[in-house]
Amino acid sequence: MDIQQFIAKFDPAYSKYLREKLEKTKCLSEDEILKAAVERVYEIFASNGKRVRPYTLHLMYKSAGGGDEDILMACVASELQHAFALVHDDIIDKGDIRHGIETIQEYVNDELHTRGFAGDAMHQANAHAMLIGDLMMLWSSEAMNLVEHQNKSRLMLLFLEMARKSVTGELLDISIQARQSVPDEELNRRDLLKTAADTFINPMLIGAALADKEQEYGNFCKKFGALMGEVYQIQDDILDILGEEGTPEYSDIKEHQHTFLTQHVLKNGSSEEKYILQNFFSRKGNAEKVEQQVLQILSEDKVINFAKQEAESRLAEAKKTLSFARFAKEHEVLWLDVIGFFEKRFV
Repeated sequence: MDIQQFIAKFDPAYSKYLREKLEKTKCLSEDEILKAAVERVYEIFASNGKRVRPYTLHLMYKSAGGGDEDILMACVASELQHAFALVHDDIIDKGDIRHGIETIQEYVNDELHTRGFAGDAMHQANAHAMLIGDLMMLWSSEAMNLVEHQNKSRLMLLFLEMARKSVTGELLDISIQARQSVPDEELNRRDLLKTAADTFINPMLIGAALADKEQEYGNFCKKFGALMGEVYQIQDDILDILGEEGTPEYSDIKEHQHTFLTQHVLKNGSSEEKYILQNFFSRKGNAEKVEQQVLQILSEDKVINFAKQEAESRLAEAKKTLSFARFAKEHEVLWLDVIGFFEKRFV
């Protein structure tokens, strides 16, 4: 089953589960804004997203010899855990659009203004979004608890570990924003926790555990997942500058975020480029002017091409790691398709 076939099977189950949870929550109150804010979850997440996490969980389960048991709820749990993190991430990053749709807090803020709310509307809107994110985390845990398995306690441990690493990575991300410089090791640790563990490593470990093969394939999950997580993060850093469809977001730069690109320039750029970035992270000089200078530096071909080459190098290493797993040919081809998706993001 390739990823498109998987999505065709996964999305209806995911949408159904979301709808059930949303309706149960809406029944608890007559508050119109609360109901509308909760409904926003369905609009943003029910049929949007790459579904990388649930797919790699499913593919690892099958690759490790899993049978025909229904593991969709484990897949639903992994995707919903990611969705909760995105809701909180949008609050932290002051995001206004998610999957082409107004974020929860922006929607609530608009509704409050429309209704003539006299208080701090943005604070109220952020509070709504934060608590809805908390609800989504509860729903994801409930979904994982529905999975029938002889070693359910291990599955739940891996799932909660995924959430713990994701949240810790986000905390580290916030802490790093306040620093003028960051060691490579700290930046790598953030990306391992926030991106690799959440997107690849732990979903894959859960898939292996469902097939009762975690011990056999655990090292593969960790190595392959770490490499693919690095690729994902490097490409996201590039896309923040170039744009997913030619429209740059610059969200990392606006938040003074240390990225793979800024780290490269601080280590290997010219004296002038290093000076500009140091002023940027020190919040010195004319903020708007310095930001434009930074964007110009990071948009240069030499910086973008270096990052692309580093991503390609890790993809090549991921292929080597895959070859040592000795999966059945039919499953190896599907893993190569996953790698291929990331190879084609800039083609």
